[in-house]
Amino acid sequence: SLPASADDVDLAMRTMDKTHGTSFTAWIKSEQNIPYICAFKKDVIVDNLVCRPQQAIHALQWMTADWSTTSVAELVLKLFYDRHIDSPDFARIIAGIRDDWSLEKTADLVNVLLIGESAVSAAAFLVHLTDQSGICSHETTVDIAVHRWANDDRISLVRSVARSLRWKDAFLQTFLLEYATFSLADLDRRHALSRVVYQEFENRSMSRAVSRTLEQMA
Repeated sequence: SLPASADDVDLAMRTMDKTHGTSFTAWIKSEQNIPYICAFKKDVIVDNLVCRPQQAIHALQWMTADWSTTSVAELVLKLFYDRHIDSPDFARIIAGIRDDWSLEKTADLVNVLLIGESAVSAAAFLVHLTDQSGICSHETTVDIAVHRWANDDRISLVRSVARSLRWKDAFLQTFLLEYATFSLADLDRRHALSRVVYQEFENRSMSRAVSRTLEQMA
């Protein structure tokens, strides 16, 4: 039967190693082997993500369970670079891998993934990752189950990332405006929210701008 969790994957792989006298589990769970995994196992992982997406995500959860967030970022960027970081599919893969992570660990991963990205790409990624307004659920082709985000967690994540990456005022303002554009189909609400962002930036209240932007999309 297909694995229903990362624990099922672990049991299956360790049973295989014991039966055949191999050490595949230790090899594929080693962060030092990321270049080889991406070179020799990419096609298998990508094909399984298309044919058996939930089981593929369980396997990725199992593989990366003890890895640093930097290593997780390196793996997913090398495996799925062609899906682009601002796409619903890329965000859904990340959402699946980090499904039971703490908010702090998730923020650490997002920080690494967004280094060097534009405000537009950062906004699209975070909208899709947290499934703001259910956008990712409707647009992604990666059919997996993920936990629903609480709005307070969305706000905390954006605050944490903006603080850690030290976004300049102009970058943060563009990010929030793009976040609203991606999230809201209603033009009146989008324009009203844009006015809120501009007002808060005029008042030099960056943290409040983040809070009010996300709160009004709850």
